[in-house]
Amino acid sequence: MNETTTNLEPPKAPDARRIRVLVPIAILLVAIVAFVAYRVSTGQLPASTEPTAVPISEQALEDSYGIRIKLLAVTAAGGLIDFRFEVLDKEKARTLLGDPNLALMVIADDSGTVVQAPPDTKQSFDLQDGMVYFVQFPNSRHAVESGAPVSLIIGDVRVENLVAK
Repeated sequence: MNETTTNLEPPKAPDARRIRVLVPIAILLVAIVAFVAYRVSTGQLPASTEPTAVPISEQALEDSYGIRIKLLAVTAAGGLIDFRFEVLDKEKARTLLGDPNLALMVIADDSGTVVQAPPDTKQSFDLQDGMVYFVQFPNSRHAVESGAPVSLIIGDVRVENLVAK
C-alpha cells in the first residue's frame, strides 16, 4: 500500500525584518517614478537638462532667420505662455523652422526652468511671408511670470534678453 503524506504545515510568513526594509524601498521607488512622470507630463524639465543652443539677439533672429517675435506673454490666468511670431522671409525662416521635430522651449532665466510644448505636439508650419503663427506652452506651476526675463529656444538658437509680458 502506498501512503502519501502531505505537509500540513502552513507556509512560512515572510521575515518581518525583510518586510520593514522592502516596503519603504517600494514606496520610495513609486514616489520617484510618479515625480518624474509628473515633470514630464507638465512639460517642465529641471535646470540641469537645459538645452544648449547658439545665443542670438531678437534682432539677429530677424536678420538671419526672417522671424520677428510679436508676443511672448503669460496668458490664461498664468496657465499658458503664448508665443507669436511673424515670418518676414519664408526661405530664411525655413532654415530654422523647417524641421517637424523642432524644439521650441521657453526658459525662465531666473530659475532655469525649461518649459516645452506638450510631448505629443509636433510643430509644423506652412510658412508664408507676412503671416503670424503661434505656439502655446503649458505654464505649469507658473514657471514663467509676467515681467520675468526669459529665453526662447527655437531649434538650434537661443533668443536671449526677452521679457515675458
